[in-house]
Amino acid sequence: MKEIIFTVIITIASLMTPSTSAISLQKITVTVTVMKPACIINDGQAIEVKFPDNLFTTRIDGISNKVLIDYRATNCALRGLKLMVAGTPTSFDSDLLATNNPNLGIRLLNNASAQALNSWKNFMGGAKPTLEAVLVKNKRKF
Repeated sequence: MKEIIFTVIITIASLMTPSTSAISLQKITVTVTVMKPACIINDGQAIEVKFPDNLFTTRIDGISNKVLIDYRATNCALRGLKLMVAGTPTSFDSDLLATNNPNLGIRLLNNASAQALNSWKNFMGGAKPTLEAVLVKNKRKF
């Protein structure tokens, strides 16, 4: 058994409220446990995910504006793999990845289902999962 770790960098650019804007880079470490043979994720390079530049906080609903996390998995025996997104959770939802804004988090989706943070999820049907990111705001603060 071998663990492969790759980093996803998510960029939140020009996230605007009526009075402020912010630029944030959030690194996500994803660990894939591989049973023979070795698996190469994105040729060992970081994966960058960019949210739309003109996204206002009023348009952040945790559903809309999903961004595909584009990555490659090569030399993998895709059966028997599992995926974990490791990171720091937000203070308002333990399944959301924290950002530098304490009232904004990132939900990761694995084949359209929420991927719990710091928890393993098996690959379904032997195929590489489709990963997406979506912004979620703390409804009590916005």
